[in-house]
Amino acid sequence: MGSLHERRLLFGLLTLLASCSVGHGDGDLGGVITIAGCREGTYELNPTVFFAESAEQLLRIRVQRGSDVEVRSDGLAVLVEDSALVKKMHLDQDLNVAPGSTPRVDVSVYLNDTCPAERNRTPVTLPAVSGSIRFTAIYAARANKDQVRIAAELTNVRFEDPRTPERFAELSGSFDFLYVRGSPAQRFP
Repeated sequence: MGSLHERRLLFGLLTLLASCSVGHGDGDLGGVITIAGCREGTYELNPTVFFAESAEQLLRIRVQRGSDVEVRSDGLAVLVEDSALVKKMHLDQDLNVAPGSTPRVDVSVYLNDTCPAERNRTPVTLPAVSGSIRFTAIYAARANKDQVRIAAELTNVRFEDPRTPERFAELSGSFDFLYVRGSPAQRFP
């Protein structure tokens, strides 16, 4: 098995690699988008990285294409106000994502790679106004910190820009990944 020094070196290397990696998982998100002056038609996110941050009962999930910062990527952001409540009482149930619904699950899509911000164009971030999300698994430290799987399906979610009706999306999809504790990937060399 090697010397104690070799085992410590290997353990240190594996720890370093794990702390610098981004989340891996499976997912898809697709439908149609209409962003006036940028793009209209069918859209597929094809996510490649999956992030989750937990603080108390709050769970923030990001599913996106590429590991760049949000302002340069396309992705889906999900904010679960009380992940323990969802885990205990709402697994395998369709949860409304419209503003004001309970339990509160805010969902938005950002299209900053597809429609990059320019001098005369603002970033594209659209909040959900209707549709549903169904969690089949969710990380909730207060309920059980050893169950780390996060899996959900989004159905007919409509996203709209409240400032202009010419910016909207209608998307459905799913994601499934494991919550990993540790340092996030560095965004600089």
